[in-house]
Amino acid sequence: MEIERLMKAFVPYVREEQERRHPEWASLVAKVKKATSLLKHYENRTTWSGLGVVEYADWCFYPEENGDICRLSVHADLLPARTPSDRAYHNKMLQELQEILHPLQYTMSQEEHTLAILIPLSENLP
Repeated sequence: MEIERLMKAFVPYVREEQERRHPEWASLVAKVKKATSLLKHYENRTTWSGLGVVEYADWCFYPEENGDICRLSVHADLLPARTPSDRAYHNKMLQELQEILHPLQYTMSQEEHTLAILIPLSENLP
């Protein structure tokens, strides 16, 4: 049930509808879009020296069980770092993400090869 709810949240027209309904979230949405754009820049980017660090990235208005939207979420499936160069590239990407999201209040977690960033609306709205 939770997976279905989250999958629906990533549908583009659901995001567009939330953006129209809540123009007060525009500055936060812009930061989330910029962070996601950075992740997409690293998505499947293979070079002669190594593989990219992101397999897939997207964002959504994170729906609570009761349907309320209290957070924005950025999700990325990461590729495993196989070399020191891959690890350095990964660390560079994380640093750039933190710079984009500064000064927002957020939590960033990484479990195995999944990166999740949750940004609470209430703590970041003026």
